[in-house]
Amino acid sequence: MPYDAFAEFRMGGHNVIVTGAAQNIGAGIAKILSGAGARVMIADLDGDKAGETAAAIEQETGNRCLGMTCDVTSLADIEALVAATAKAFGGISTLVNNVGWGGRHEDPAAIPEDAFIAAYKLNTISAYRMSMACLPHLLRAENATITNSGSFSSAAPAYDILAYGTAKAALNQMMISLAHMLAKKVRINSVLIGTVMTAGYGSAGIDKAMQEKLRHPDNLTGRPGRPEDVANAMLRSSVRLVFDIDAASPAKPPGPAVSGMLLGEISAFPVLYKDNRSLLTAIVGAGFGGYSDLNAWFGNPQLFNAHNLLAGHLPGKSTAWAEGYAELGLGGASQLWGSPYYAFGALTGLFSWSLGQDIFRDDPRGFLDFEKAYAGLLYVDPENRKNNLKLSIGRQSYTLNDGFLINAVKGSTNAGDRGGLYLGPRLTNDFSVLAQGNSGAWSYNVFYIDPNELEQLESDTTFLGANLKYRFGDDISADATFVTIPTSKSTYANPFGLKLEREGLNTIAGHGLWANAFKLPGVWLEAEAAHQFHPDQDISAWAYYGTVGYIAKSTAWTPSLSYRYAYFSGDDPTTRRYERFDPLLSTGLGVWLQGVSFGKIASNSNLQTQRLQFNVAPNDALNLTLDYYWLHAPELNNLGSNPALATLTSHDLGQEVALSARWSATKSLYVQALVSYAMPGAALRNIGAGSDWTTFQLSLYGGF
Repeated sequence: MPYDAFAEFRMGGHNVIVTGAAQNIGAGIAKILSGAGARVMIADLDGDKAGETAAAIEQETGNRCLGMTCDVTSLADIEALVAATAKAFGGISTLVNNVGWGGRHEDPAAIPEDAFIAAYKLNTISAYRMSMACLPHLLRAENATITNSGSFSSAAPAYDILAYGTAKAALNQMMISLAHMLAKKVRINSVLIGTVMTAGYGSAGIDKAMQEKLRHPDNLTGRPGRPEDVANAMLRSSVRLVFDIDAASPAKPPGPAVSGMLLGEISAFPVLYKDNRSLLTAIVGAGFGGYSDLNAWFGNPQLFNAHNLLAGHLPGKSTAWAEGYAELGLGGASQLWGSPYYAFGALTGLFSWSLGQDIFRDDPRGFLDFEKAYAGLLYVDPENRKNNLKLSIGRQSYTLNDGFLINAVKGSTNAGDRGGLYLGPRLTNDFSVLAQGNSGAWSYNVFYIDPNELEQLESDTTFLGANLKYRFGDDISADATFVTIPTSKSTYANPFGLKLEREGLNTIAGHGLWANAFKLPGVWLEAEAAHQFHPDQDISAWAYYGTVGYIAKSTAWTPSLSYRYAYFSGDDPTTRRYERFDPLLSTGLGVWLQGVSFGKIASNSNLQTQRLQFNVAPNDALNLTLDYYWLHAPELNNLGSNPALATLTSHDLGQEVALSARWSATKSLYVQALVSYAMPGAALRNIGAGSDWTTFQLSLYGGF
């Protein structure tokens, strides 16, 4: 997976409560976390203001944000807030105890006792009650955190805010203790805030004269703090303190100096060794699937597999089989001598198998080979972590954008003796070199790929390309791609018997994505167009698509609906120019595999498709998708496809409907279920493939 410098700051899937967030610092925190993808509940004594702030944040970020009245010194209000948040969002993963206040008293002997009691109730006891009320939900959440708005006055002389400062000091000590008591379950942090200028400071006695003191040379910033300074610190405390590089992560202070299974800590699994600069981890993965097809190959498997080198005993009217895999290896990363450079790599072996009659053969089959085998170097700008460069070489996977031209699924083959036809465990290229990075609003990818093809189908085809992307703010991005084929033994079939070499083919493409299009939250537009040409052959081919979609982020189950039209040119037999689009490494279940059944006989060449997709997420772990595909061939000349469809009698290929479910059962277990019903069009019925093809698939993936 390409390195994402923003990944550690994203909070998609998190459900957050921020107390005292109707305005000032709290509102800034709520806005930052919402902008990072979280669903946020704003709690405040002023419920009307909380609702107004929440509505404004949701309008700006497009992520669900609610407001609610809550007096954090009232246990009943706290319990009502927690129950309402859990019901609205489906859980709670992050709590920000932001509420805090204290009056000023210049004479310590004149501080009323009730002022001390009130300071502790508001600044200390309320945070404890909120934390304990949320704890049952936090313990069920992934990466749960509690972050507190502390005060610099808790660690320095408080002078005229003695009651407030000591209450905040008690908050610090309480949270340090809770952090130890809840270690490995909930992470707890406090941000010690200095003077931050907000509207609220006027009533606290911070007048213009006092503000001038903040410009003293001892104040290194030369200015008072701003709400966004605190908000960004809160974001940093509410996300994972790591960033992933495939199986390995650079070291992450703070933490134990040295730990891991190699030191006898069995509970650290899969971490073998970790210190503040290095990490070595075991990579353990396994999967199992059960599959059944009715009327495979539209009821005529012999027709489509008469010349297939992978075919053995073919299925009858119905068939069922099992597949599985196991992967084992090591991954690691290490910071180099305290520099901004990190070395990383992974080495794994994978055994995959199939047992029973699948759509090609019925003999037991299994295959053991390397899967991951790569090494790399990562540079992260110490001044701005968003700027980075990652270089890697070896057996690794790669997908460009959404897989329209290059998808990791095509980087390897799961068929024949390898087994795992539907489970698809193998994703890495035989060999590749990748350079990926970000600089400001720009991101770039340079890649060389030698796919892991089956030996009996080896074409020696390689791909060399580059992609350059620019983000125009948060909602709009555009990128351009160039891909060439340096080597290949393949040629293109054409009506004139010309030897048209695949080697040397060039592809140029432009892609754009517009989220919240026309300032309509949840609406998105996406389009891409690609042109292929050859310097030595008369080749000119086109492919393009356009998508319009809408996601109702503030509605239960966050339903989304999208429509996509896609076109891949075919070869016009009335011209000597070759116009059939080469799909390169295009595919991807639910993306550029145009139906799980039709994808077996129709590649992204000489193809028009319309896809209607509806998706709901009943909770953060479950996702349900309904896809409808309509497939049409632009040209009746279909040379280059399955020989049974080399010449079509109709442009109508057929239709397919698929329902899929994806469930993250636990952090380490992922379940995917699918049922698809494909209806052949006239082009298939006219050649004797007239039965509807139904497939049932259930796949389980686990890993550490």
